[in-house]
Amino acid sequence: MKKYFFVFSGIVIITFLFLFLWKMYKKSTSSPWKLPTVSYTSECDDDCLENLPVLSQIETSHLRGIKILFRPDVDDELAQLGDCLDSIMNCIDEEGDPGKTFSCVEKSLCPEPCKIAYSKEFNKNMSPEEQLRGIEKVFFEDGSICVPKEREG
Repeated sequence: MKKYFFVFSGIVIITFLFLFLWKMYKKSTSSPWKLPTVSYTSECDDDCLENLPVLSQIETSHLRGIKILFRPDVDDELAQLGDCLDSIMNCIDEEGDPGKTFSCVEKSLCPEPCKIAYSKEFNKNMSPEEQLRGIEKVFFEDGSICVPKEREG
């Protein structure tokens, strides 16, 4: 009877250990960004470019007729990052003070885990340069939770 108790206890312990490690793995690989409904693709049908808004048009002696087009329907992680950063920068522009970066991150469209990651290391009492450095660290530095990751498939 003791033998079965030890075998059963071992199975239970291994199961809990496996579940704990699986949870830690999922936590480290999960993304704060929503799953996209429309991902970017460079492929385009004949007339698809005609209905896209022009974000910028470049005309120089070396570059003629270069258009930067905007696809508002794309909502992949990179597009979500763009919306997040736009909301922060628009807030800073409205405030007219880079020292308000911390409060602008709090009010932004960014996912909550990104706001939390930012607030863990940066605060409103830091210099504007340090607060802006936080944007770089949280959203662009390798290994940060808020750096968009390529999705397979």
